[in-house]
Amino acid sequence: MVARKDGRSLGRTTQEFLRVNSIERWLDGESPQQIIKTTGLCPTTIYKWIDVYEEGGMEALASTKATGAQPKLTPEQQMQVRQMVVGKDPRQYGFDFGLWTRQIVSELIQKRFNVTLKLTAVGALLARLEITPQKPMRCAYERDPKAVEEWKRKRYPKIRREAKKIGAEILFWDESGYRLDDQVGRTWGKRGQTPKVDVTGKRGRTNSAIAMSPTGAFWFEEFTENLNSEMFCGLLDRFMTTRRGKVFLITDSHPGHTSKRTTEHIASYGDRLRVEFLPGYAPELNPVEYVNHYAKAEGPRKQLPDSVNALRAIVDSTLSKLKGQFAMVKAFFKHPALSYI
Repeated sequence: MVARKDGRSLGRTTQEFLRVNSIERWLDGESPQQIIKTTGLCPTTIYKWIDVYEEGGMEALASTKATGAQPKLTPEQQMQVRQMVVGKDPRQYGFDFGLWTRQIVSELIQKRFNVTLKLTAVGALLARLEITPQKPMRCAYERDPKAVEEWKRKRYPKIRREAKKIGAEILFWDESGYRLDDQVGRTWGKRGQTPKVDVTGKRGRTNSAIAMSPTGAFWFEEFTENLNSEMFCGLLDRFMTTRRGKVFLITDSHPGHTSKRTTEHIASYGDRLRVEFLPGYAPELNPVEYVNHYAKAEGPRKQLPDSVNALRAIVDSTLSKLKGQFAMVKAFFKHPALSYI
């Protein structure tokens, strides 16, 4: 006698073969009792298969793919999770942290829907919702959203109209610092083993002042001193020697840009130079910000200088490549945050 066994332990293909073969034997006149003895399964199993066959035919005996566990959140609730996370801050929901984690999302789901999800399930849910871990852009508490919107919708369009009326060139200006001990860029390595790269332990820095226009014009100069009114005025003078017509210069409100001495120096240019100031704590509105990111990524963070002189040479070489490359300079203005320009 064949020992009984649990049919659930068999693969789906094997289970399907047993069902179909048994029904074919039954149709040929073999008794259910004899059939079941040869399979070693529960005596009542054959009768269940007969009922299935009589109701749906041979097709009903075919194997079907397991449906798996049903999601605990409805499609509507899943979309609510997306709306709660994207563009939002956990602190808006009473959490102490300003960055999203799977644990915080899990707690929020428990709080809102009374549904418990493990961290792996939360990760899978976020992936389905096309929410991925990313490095956030810093945004200062002191930032004034109304001032930013005012700049985009009213102030800059007015500046653009006035510049066009008198034939003035609009350029954006900013300064940036480059350090010997800046973070290193990415490199390839074996999974699970962080690569090691030899870098200098020295400290040192150089700075650059950059001006660029939506039409592709690009100017820069390096300096090592701290930026103050005297330094800015000197940089401004050397910049203005490269411009033939009138200039509308847009920059931030650094003290060196707004001091009484600087204001008087700008006034000495008469109608040749007009300086406008961006809203505070909104660096993403200045295209030079993205050039600075590019210069650091393509220069010091990739070439790893070992001295200040080497650092200056790398920065100079990286920025020099943008001179005369009008299409490349204009490409920086295509960043979504600069659509107002």
